Amino acid sequence: SLTTRKLDGEKRKIVEHFKAGRLEEMMTDLTLLAEIVRSESPVREGMPYPTSIRRTILELLFEIMHISADAGVDVDKLLGYQDPYARVFAFNGTPFILSWFSEVAGELYKSICEIANNNQNMMLLKAQQCMEAHLSDPELCLSLVSDALGITPTYFSAFFIREVGVGFNEYITNLRIERAKKLLSLTNRKVSDIAVECGFRSASYF
Repeated sequence: SLTTRKLDGEKRKIVEHFKAGRLEEMMTDLTLLAEIVRSESPVREGMPYPTSIRRTILELLFEIMHISADAGVDVDKLLGYQDPYARVFAFNGTPFILSWFSEVAGELYKSICEIANNNQNMMLLKAQQCMEAHLSDPELCLSLVSDALGITPTYFSAFFIREVGVGFNEYITNLRIERAKKLLSLTNRKVSDIAVECGFRSASYF
């Protein structure tokens, strides 16, 4: 028989597939698990009793709903304020339940991705605003910006390179050079003053 430990292990594997966006693998493993649960369910009137399958599906569904809610998804709204318990027990047959589960899981994961992308775009915008605001400060550094965002310098450095394509220091230097070029072409100010305003430590370094 399928032990509780093995069942829990299979469920965890399915949940990890969802977290990683491996939805096809998730459904493959879930279909296999549902078949195993069905084969070991009590028999009534010559047919496997379906409650065990429905309970397993619901446990997994509530787990991925919880993960999605923690990511900021309005799960109730996404599900149209339907009662998942009632929906699962309204279906007549495992294939229909699995099909519905796959659809719901796909919508939940899509929403998680959209929220993550929006959050990353907002974080990048805040980072760029912080850089612009402190560009004249020679002490502007990666840790200053990461502190302003409330994240670690290591995470911010990796995030910035991934999103922008260049390292933090190179990006700051380019910003300062572009600002200096504009000031040199549009004003008659001293080079030393422009160097200071653009965050360079000295006119000679500039």
